[in-house]
Amino acid sequence: MREFLFLAVGFLIGVILTRALDSRRRGNDEDGGKVLLNPEQVKRKEKNLQKIMRFMETHEQLTNDEVERMLNVSNNTAERYLDELEKQGRLRQIGRTGRSVIYRKP
Repeated sequence: MREFLFLAVGFLIGVILTRALDSRRRGNDEDGGKVLLNPEQVKRKEKNLQKIMRFMETHEQLTNDEVERMLNVSNNTAERYLDELEKQGRLRQIGRTGRSVIYRKP
């Protein structure tokens, strides 16, 4: 009976540790904070942010859909990029929800 108890406790510890490591690999930790991305992801993100800003050199405004098509990324990724540029003060969001949202230079 004791052997079974040790085995069960060991198994549970293994499951908990595996989930924690998998969560970190996905870029999250348990309290929702961010963990460093791998260098390739960082390069790709910076390159894509630069593409968005180059686009804005010749256009007055930009939408999420345009970012999706331009960079071939998902809706969520396009939103994260635009949010990042807005937080940096490089873009300003006009409108609140859906298709009416556009982004312009400040």
